[in-house]
Amino acid sequence: MEEQTNVHIEWTLVDYSDNQFKATMMASGNYPDILANVFSVNQVAQYGAAGNLLPLEDYVDTVMPNFQIVLKEIPELRAICTNSDGHIYGLPRIIKSGTNDAAPIINKTWLKAVGKDIPTTIDEFVEVLRLFRDNDLNNNGDPNDEIPLGVCQPYIYTDIRHWMTPFNVDASPRNQFVCVRDGVVYFSPALPEYKDAVKWLRKLYQEKLLDQEAFTISSNAFIAKGKNPDMLLGAFCDFSGANIVGQERFDEHYTPFPPLKGPEGIQLWNEDRADYTTNAGNITDNAKDPELCARWLDLLYIPDHSIQVYWGSFGVVVEKVGEKQYRIIPPPEGMTDSEFRRANTICLEPHYIDMMNWLTPDYFETPYQKARFDGYRAVKDYFPKETFPAAMALSADEIETINNYYPDLSSYANQKLAEWVTGVSDIDVEWDLYIKELEALGLKEYETVKNNMYKSYLEVMAKSKK
Repeated sequence: MEEQTNVHIEWTLVDYSDNQFKATMMASGNYPDILANVFSVNQVAQYGAAGNLLPLEDYVDTVMPNFQIVLKEIPELRAICTNSDGHIYGLPRIIKSGTNDAAPIINKTWLKAVGKDIPTTIDEFVEVLRLFRDNDLNNNGDPNDEIPLGVCQPYIYTDIRHWMTPFNVDASPRNQFVCVRDGVVYFSPALPEYKDAVKWLRKLYQEKLLDQEAFTISSNAFIAKGKNPDMLLGAFCDFSGANIVGQERFDEHYTPFPPLKGPEGIQLWNEDRADYTTNAGNITDNAKDPELCARWLDLLYIPDHSIQVYWGSFGVVVEKVGEKQYRIIPPPEGMTDSEFRRANTICLEPHYIDMMNWLTPDYFETPYQKARFDGYRAVKDYFPKETFPAAMALSADEIETINNYYPDLSSYANQKLAEWVTGVSDIDVEWDLYIKELEALGLKEYETVKNNMYKSYLEVMAKSKK
């Protein structure tokens, strides 16, 4: 790119987590022309409002043709990147991975042993879980160590709320537990159907069909259960499955399956994909030639450049085999794919990767990737018709409101969920008081700011289509 543009970049690496360094740098006024993945979304809002980061929408519309191509391919992207004040302060990183944070996974070996097919409804699922509980399916002589449904509540991929979807509850942790119904945003743990879902999970816990350590176990301890020499898990959620039980065991014994149908026939699954960030590239008010900076950043969205930004150089990590067609070179022996990639690129700048369409088929045929994509294919047709975007540019006021209310709301909802499922308290007795406490903690204020954000998003979407 330096030869192509005659622009020389002097790189300075910054620890993303070192907020003190970043605050000192910005306060001093001695910061560079371009920042690449330096700021969090909150910091982009802060320094955009303060004037330290330049609005980019005019450059996007006039001197960034490669990014314009990306905007046409992803209609919602401009709305995701646009702050509620109408400005774009940060350029995105986009990785269309074709995967989801979680899919339901079941032990096909145990299903065969008990003579059952993959369950399609919650009633069939409960019947299968009881058979998993009541038989020594790992043949170790202990009839009580099988865990029919494994859950690790602190771990986003195995969150218990994924199993609420048959009750029309899409309560994704990644979306801060908001859902959209007919254009209106709600805090999912305050919906009436959430109560029905919790009561069903309580039933599973009472019958010891649900892991009795679901709310106390760490992610590392849960993975240790999955990899126990005696196979323990009957069903669980994860983005690949191999992450929990190991690749060899997953390939031999487990399979992802479609979401269960609930009492009303609803078949739904959380759309949990981190395809976008809105803070990958910024131009500061110190830039002497911001248009040149914008033109340089735009080049990163050329497919040949993006693929190398993310994976590494041609001939080392990536082989170009055609127009927007790339083969990922296997890592040397003793290195994982991730280690090989990170050894050859810092992977920080704005870029756009369409994995499903750009990468050669052999990439998806490795056991690990096959498990991930099989999980995605099992759930992709059941995502909600309306979804609050997982990544959005935020204003400083929006961030302040969310930070004022969401931590207390989520903490209280999590506390009561654990109490109700484990039987410490009764949801039927406490529900009305629970709603009043959520309101006292700022439920209406939180839903209002989320609705305003969603309204702004839809307005920008509508303008983008004209």
